[in-house]
Amino acid sequence: MKNILFAFFALIQITVYSQNKTGKDHFNIVVREETGDLNNDGRKDKLILAMDTVDTTVPFRLQIFLSQPDGKLKLHTSSTDIIEAQYPVELKGKHAENQTPTFSIENGNLYILSDIKDGHAEYTFRYKNGNFDLINVSKGTWDGKNLTTETEINVLTGLRTATVKRLGSEDIVKETKNRIKRESQPTLQDFKKFEKEFE
Repeated sequence: MKNILFAFFALIQITVYSQNKTGKDHFNIVVREETGDLNNDGRKDKLILAMDTVDTTVPFRLQIFLSQPDGKLKLHTSSTDIIEAQYPVELKGKHAENQTPTFSIENGNLYILSDIKDGHAEYTFRYKNGNFDLINVSKGTWDGKNLTTETEINVLTGLRTATVKRLGSEDIVKETKNRIKRESQPTLQDFKKFEKEFE
């Protein structure tokens, strides 16, 4: 009897280990879901942002499914590196204190609205040659006193325009334009890496 119980518990341990080893999917909470035409083929595509509640870092997985001619959805992008985890490893158990980004799909573009220090930023991506390229960044920040700054970056041309206004007014206090040089085109897969660049 003892041998049977031992064999039974050993089998359970092996099964649990095998499931963990194969990376069983723990992204069990859907945080955001959006549909829209991302590749301008006239069919609805889907974006799903899910949260893993088992992993102690509480990571997010962003998946994008593109619709096929037969009407089925095919996975195009799946990454846990695009959106920062709730408790990133580098913070050693502390919360990242970032709000979960909002997504929308309009006019063939993917928009990510994200919180940044003292404001917010909207990142616009467009599907081209199999990638989601960053084409525009639009930011709004407040200096904590009486000035706001609206920054528009056309990533394709490199033109950066920053407009400073008085809080609650459309009167322009200062406007500056300059060019940003980049060696490569940022893509959605690089989002976490370049996001801080445009703050």
